[in-house]
Amino acid sequence: MKCKTYLCPSSQIRKIGSQYACISDNLKNKVIFEKGDKTKRISMDITIGHGRFKCKKCEKNLGNVCLYKEIHFPLPNIKSIKIDSEDGLKRGEFLKKWKTVEELYFTPSSLNEKDLEKIAETGKLVDFK
Repeated sequence: MKCKTYLCPSSQIRKIGSQYACISDNLKNKVIFEKGDKTKRISMDITIGHGRFKCKKCEKNLGNVCLYKEIHFPLPNIKSIKIDSEDGLKRGEFLKKWKTVEELYFTPSSLNEKDLEKIAETGKLVDFK
């Protein structure tokens, strides 16, 4: 079973290195974050395994949490979420690779300083239970 809960618009997905993160402040109202204890450094400045998150409605595991620049970011697992196009032409596809999302739907922007400033203003993206 795949989760069909709307998580965030494509405009709120960012690339952090090779990872895809949701920077929507509203995501924490739709999911439950659980702290993890098996962290793994995947680059000089990105550590994964800080936690997981699941849908509040169906409790499906939706992804992991990474730490980048002292901020926890939710990393949606593409195999667990539904992708819709913002123009409504393509609806409800479950894909296996983020590369396919980039080919068929949209190309996420890289996380930038403006994004980091906005996150600092609005508060944490992740609230662990």
